Amino acid sequence: MAFKIHTYGATRTSVMEQYPGTNAEPFVIGEAVVLDAGAFKKVAATAVPTHIMNESATGDGASLLSAIKVTHLDQYETSATAAPAVGEAVTIHTDGLTVTDTTSSGVFQISYVGTGDTPVVRGRFI
Repeated sequence: MAFKIHTYGATRTSVMEQYPGTNAEPFVIGEAVVLDAGAFKKVAATAVPTHIMNESATGDGASLLSAIKVTHLDQYETSATAAPAVGEAVTIHTDGLTVTDTTSSGVFQISYVGTGDTPVVRGRFI
């Protein structure tokens, strides 16, 4: 499962922005990314994403790609690689689509955890 908006904070709507993707880097819908030097690129596990991709494409350094701007007030839903606890801040998985249960330098604060080995989780980026 990829990141998707669960609850809007103050804006009540998503802010869409378009920037090119880093050259030859593939992106998928719902992937957390950062805007760096005017282009989208993969987010590091302990970096707060600036955007969630709104389309699947491969960056070419020029063509504009659409993404939703991340705010700290919005709640997002995704899945976790293991079950974190509510209130913990966890890291983003290397796929950019899910979160881990690692709390060292966590950037996604958990507000809800479903059941199972890879539960659905909700939270916000901090």
